[in-house]
Amino acid sequence: MDVANSTAVDDYFDNLVRTCNREVGLLKEKECFETFNRGKVGFLNVIEFIVLCEALFHDSEGRKYNVEKQRMAEIFASFDTCRLDYSFGSNLAPCFIEGPREIPHTWVGEHCYNLLSKMDLTLVGFLNVIEFIVLCEALFHDSEGRKYNVEKQRMAEIFASFDTNKDGFIDLTEFQACWKEWIAVICWPKPALLVIDVQNDFINGSLSMDNCPAGHKGVEVIEPINGLLENVTFDAVVYSYDWHPENHISFLSNVKQRPMDASSTVKPEEAKVGDVVVFAGSQPTEVVLWPDHCVQNSWGAELHQNLTVVEGAELVYKGTNPEIDSFSAFWDNGKLSETELDSILKKRGITDVFCVGLAYDYCVDDATRSIDPDTVSSMTAELLALGVEIINSDKVNDMARGYDRHPTLAISSAKNFNA
Repeated sequence: MDVANSTAVDDYFDNLVRTCNREVGLLKEKECFETFNRGKVGFLNVIEFIVLCEALFHDSEGRKYNVEKQRMAEIFASFDTCRLDYSFGSNLAPCFIEGPREIPHTWVGEHCYNLLSKMDLTLVGFLNVIEFIVLCEALFHDSEGRKYNVEKQRMAEIFASFDTNKDGFIDLTEFQACWKEWIAVICWPKPALLVIDVQNDFINGSLSMDNCPAGHKGVEVIEPINGLLENVTFDAVVYSYDWHPENHISFLSNVKQRPMDASSTVKPEEAKVGDVVVFAGSQPTEVVLWPDHCVQNSWGAELHQNLTVVEGAELVYKGTNPEIDSFSAFWDNGKLSETELDSILKKRGITDVFCVGLAYDYCVDDATRSIDPDTVSSMTAELLALGVEIINSDKVNDMARGYDRHPTLAISSAKNFNA
């Protein structure tokens, strides 16, 4: 039966009593529940319970007894043994920080149900956009409870991502996906630390940052990185290596070994470190020229001796193809081939990646340093546009534990939900 059929609802208990004895009637609880569960979400809200009471209380001729809705709501509360709090305000926030750190992201049981019920302020079995905005406002705050300012339009866009049937509401099925893929990931992240190229040549070797235009000292990143490794629990730690063969295309010493493309404005005999040249090929290759650095199995390619290397860490080698450079720890610059990094992170179920190391403007604020001050602002703008949050190391521990829940990464992940 459907509660939308008022005749069926009004006559439900009368038909039940007239057609069943007590023993049979006691077995009808599932049928009764499904009759009045209009939202079909697996539980009755207070409105549905009042409809049930109005069908239950009438005389032998079908005339309803007048019972105040407040009384029926009190009866509802007496059977609502989990005593959910439906009120607005700051008391909503604790539902996000209760529970152990090791709750699996696939778990969509009691916490999911309780949260939907808590946020369902209209008590109709699903969330509307206003209730979802209340949820987001409770979700996004720092470790001291200060709320992050998120535009309501952004939160409405997130709501639309999880409203997969586009009916303007998030029902229990949609909320289970929202919980598993988004809320649980935000509250119980699985963080990884990616330590980028903290190698001898970049610190006090052939491509030492001390000699670069920004004048930054690469060695200064080691102390904050070691502090993170000592004080923060990561589900994965990955060290990347620039790992070039001797004949690598980016080495100035090799500039005459390959033909130049006609479009190159720099000739081989004029080339110097930092110049951009274009080598000929089926697809011309644009390359920044550097001194020989991080040559495979050399001292310059080793991680700095003062950098902590944790047990069980993963090692990723990039720039191994002599014909193309690789600033990224994921791909070479032409995206022709990828490293093992993506598969490592996916295999471990990583949700949040914290990047530290060298150099800010070419690879990845206190745990990175840059080569050229002119590229820092443009790289910062590019990272922010991609949904990256730039933080200091003192915020990492609270973010890695889910105590500081910044909306930037959450908004990015919600946009990818249906991508």
